[in-house]
Amino acid sequence: MDQNKQATGGETLGKALAQALKLYEGILGQITQPGATLGQRACGLVGAVPLAMVLAIAILGIACAVPGASVPVSLLFWLALAGLLGFILLIPVALLVTARTRARDVVFSRVVPEYPLPSDVDNEVSELVEKLRVAARDWLKSKMPKEVAIKDDDVRANVFLARYENPLPEGTAFMLFLKEKFSRKMKDPLDLTVQFGPMQGATGRAFCLNRPQPSVRPLGGEWDDLHHLTKEQKKSIHEGLRWVLSLPVRRGPNLDPIAVANVDGLMELPGDAVDVLTKLGDHLAPIAEKHAKELALKCNAVKIEISTEKCSWPPNPTSDVTAHE
Repeated sequence: MDQNKQATGGETLGKALAQALKLYEGILGQITQPGATLGQRACGLVGAVPLAMVLAIAILGIACAVPGASVPVSLLFWLALAGLLGFILLIPVALLVTARTRARDVVFSRVVPEYPLPSDVDNEVSELVEKLRVAARDWLKSKMPKEVAIKDDDVRANVFLARYENPLPEGTAFMLFLKEKFSRKMKDPLDLTVQFGPMQGATGRAFCLNRPQPSVRPLGGEWDDLHHLTKEQKKSIHEGLRWVLSLPVRRGPNLDPIAVANVDGLMELPGDAVDVLTKLGDHLAPIAEKHAKELALKCNAVKIEISTEKCSWPPNPTSDVTAHE
């Protein structure tokens, strides 16, 4: 009779051991998975240690079920106690590691305007776009040789805002979009549909790098690979566009951008065009920041955090959005 009970107990423990081994294998997979964060590995470790103790007890239990074998009860007790203590001690460690990992995983934390913008701010941003455009046009006229004709329609301007909420392309922290009201002299409807992700175009680079980005299109050519533009974006950009100057719009010199102001042109700039645009940026930046600071005070602000747990930074290189250079 005792032998039958031992055999039944051994069979039950054997099944339990098989299930525990399967669970243990899953936990080890979480710990060793290449894409797992340090916090996920720590949480897996919390489960792995006590489970290992359970496996040891199960093995000893099977040994007890074998006829003629004997295992001290005290050994089972101490193994169970060690598993419980290990579990309790590892919980705060895992929480600490997870907290620190989250601090590293957060790519950026910034205060951004809440959308939709108040109607009066909407109107003032629209006025700012025209002020930047006129200031750029007049500055270029004063600096260019007389033989370079600069028509009013040749100098355009716009302001791109950033959105962080879904829907966003997979692996993308934000998209920069354009409202028709925030554009001047952009007569092609396709121009108004283009959006930029991180490090895409001069607009995306200015937003990410937090500094002005002058860009010149080669005569008869395409924008260089530095801009990571997709085929769809290239189709949306005006075919006559020759240069772009993108300025991060900030509430102050050392603060994060809340938008990007662009001035671009449909005419060639003679000489060193990048140098000309760099100097133009020095002229326009104070105008943009002065108005940005005033407008920010009138907006409701929200603090957002982008974590690699939800989206990678830079974007996934295999996605259509492109990656950081």
